[in-house]
Amino acid sequence: MSDYLDPNNEELLKDFFVEAELQVEALESNILVLETTPGDSDAIDEIFRAAHTLKGASATVQMNELAEFTHIVEDVLDAIRSGTAEVTSESVDTLLRSIDAIKEMLTARSNGHVSQLDTQQLRHQLVAMLQGSAEQPVATESSAAGLSEYDSLELTQAAADDEAVYRVEVSFNRDNPMNTVGGIQVFAALKKKGRVLKTVPDFEALYEDNFFPLVEFFVASSEAVESLEQTGSIPDVTTSVKVSRLDEAAPLSDKASGAPPSQAALEPAAAAAVADPPEKNVSEGAEAGERRSGGSVLRVESKRVDNLLNLVSETVINKAGFNQLAGEFSDTLHLFETADHDLRDTLKALFDALPDYLEQMQKGATVKQIRKELISRFSTLYTVHDQFESDLKSTVTKFRSYAQNLGRITGELQEGVMRIRMVPIAQVFSRFPRLMRDLSRSLDKKIQLEIEGEDTELDKSVIEDLLDPLIHCVRNSVDHGVEAPAQRIEAGKSEQGTVSLKASNEGNMIVIEIADDGRGIDVEKVRARAIERGVIHAGKTLTDVEAYNLIFDPGFSTAATITNVSGRGVGLDVVKRQIEKLNGTVSVWSELGLGTRFTIKIPLTLAIIQGLLVRVGTEMYAIPITSVIDSHRIRPSEIKLIDNYEVFNVRDDVVSLLRLNRLFQIATDENKDYYFVVIVGSGDKKMGLVVDSLIGEEDVVIKPLRDHYTNAPGIAGANITGDGTVCLIIDVGQLLDLGLKHEMEQRKRQATTIR
Repeated sequence: MSDYLDPNNEELLKDFFVEAELQVEALESNILVLETTPGDSDAIDEIFRAAHTLKGASATVQMNELAEFTHIVEDVLDAIRSGTAEVTSESVDTLLRSIDAIKEMLTARSNGHVSQLDTQQLRHQLVAMLQGSAEQPVATESSAAGLSEYDSLELTQAAADDEAVYRVEVSFNRDNPMNTVGGIQVFAALKKKGRVLKTVPDFEALYEDNFFPLVEFFVASSEAVESLEQTGSIPDVTTSVKVSRLDEAAPLSDKASGAPPSQAALEPAAAAAVADPPEKNVSEGAEAGERRSGGSVLRVESKRVDNLLNLVSETVINKAGFNQLAGEFSDTLHLFETADHDLRDTLKALFDALPDYLEQMQKGATVKQIRKELISRFSTLYTVHDQFESDLKSTVTKFRSYAQNLGRITGELQEGVMRIRMVPIAQVFSRFPRLMRDLSRSLDKKIQLEIEGEDTELDKSVIEDLLDPLIHCVRNSVDHGVEAPAQRIEAGKSEQGTVSLKASNEGNMIVIEIADDGRGIDVEKVRARAIERGVIHAGKTLTDVEAYNLIFDPGFSTAATITNVSGRGVGLDVVKRQIEKLNGTVSVWSELGLGTRFTIKIPLTLAIIQGLLVRVGTEMYAIPITSVIDSHRIRPSEIKLIDNYEVFNVRDDVVSLLRLNRLFQIATDENKDYYFVVIVGSGDKKMGLVVDSLIGEEDVVIKPLRDHYTNAPGIAGANITGDGTVCLIIDVGQLLDLGLKHEMEQRKRQATTIR
């Protein structure tokens, strides 16, 4: 028999909220499909399944306001599935508003309280959709079966010494709108008083959408009979409770549950099941939901976990190999010490024998005779380390093999762990059909949304920060890009506009394009607005690229009127700032009358990046390779001053320089024969970072900084290199914003000192 998790269990609630979010997304996306293709049976089945699952799960964790409201939505969906309710634009509106209400209820529960949302009007609208149905859905009714003598004996023997086994027979209220989950609610309550050994019908059957007028619970408990009676009795759910000892024929009690039991006797699980619970009786499960909000749950394909387990197994084997190697190195070291001891003894004997050989030579012995005797006696000096050398070479060869294998496993583990964090961008793209529907109706435009590359994967930490920038871009395309139907017809276009979302991989980057076939960007209009706001001088001529980049300035808007969609100058500056925080770039292309395309490029992951390691004085820094344009070795004479700025000419382009040793106040010798300059930035926004030397490229694991390091300008995090050195990671975006200002202040101070 399956065991039922306590509804106050935090892990259960985490799983519930994750599952509920998936079901709500399935409901919303398929309802939108249903609006365009009312006869799509797959969408109808998926909608009904999602609503049914959400209703059952809500009842399981005793979120009754959510379960009851979803039950009504399920009835409407069942009527649509059976063909007795019609799919219209108005009915889709009602269903989508119902989804919004469900979202609000879930949000409230995840924050630790019950939603106070008034759903009365929505309920009336849902019921009105059912009025055309000839037959209302009725829950299937089944009956409980008895228990064999063998089962009774087995259950009795399962009780502990201080326990008895009780048969708790519970009759349920057929008129309760949640009558199909009553058995689960009583099960949760009885678990508080003992161990539920068996149910008739089986526990799995209680989870199905069936109404059982009578359910038998067999409970091993040391509690009093009255306590079991009160626990099994739930107002509006049960009609009667009978408790009897399994080894006795007659019931010990027969109690109707017309009136609710005393609050003291009512278990928390049962109390939470009372319809419309007061705020003070909210289950502790909701509080656990609040704790859940600080964490994050990630769903992973089992084959990816299996791959990691295989790699871990290989690591364990490799570890055993290294342990064996450690023993071989120890033996080899012992062999070396023995050979070294023999060598010393032999050399001592040689030196002790030399006077005798000299005396023999004085007495007439030839050199050939002495040499022959020396070789015969001390030839072991040539071979004393042979065995040690042979064993050492063998052990080192094994070590290299194990080290190479470890490197391979580590690389695959890194890739495997990163793949576990990878999720499809569909999690973000799935939000936009509903957004597009609402925006197009609000602006009275006809717009078709095209989505491509939904299976493209990227790091979960990236995807969580990607939604807002994409929403701003889509809203901009809908409001500023796509024209009203009459304007499109006048321009020779179809009255329905198109906005496309496309994702693809490009090396270790992901490319997202948001394009529309609207009016495009009017460079002259942008220029006039920029002059009006004082951004540029009236005499300045703007290129198309410069005009496009102006729309990313804070507060810039060409909207004639302020609406609930745009016109306040808040939007594309947020996009640029957020994308740069992700170490990415955003660019725009447009052609007047044909449309606009935003291109966003971001790294697949923020946890590990490729970095260019540089040295400044005694310190080491890492510059994200995605921000590096090129590097140069220059002489001091190649650095020029323009208005107190140090600059450097790169292929007829003037690039401002920033000395990292001055920015980070590192003592270093500036009187060098040459410097290294790393050009960083993107597009027309570049800067040269002056460093002492270039070390090379390396994978950089980003570790967040804490305490007073957190606010250090120009620092994004830290990395620990292979030799244990701490290497700070440069925040190129901050340097581009703050570097020139800092350099100007430095130069002004120097000029003041000279005067």
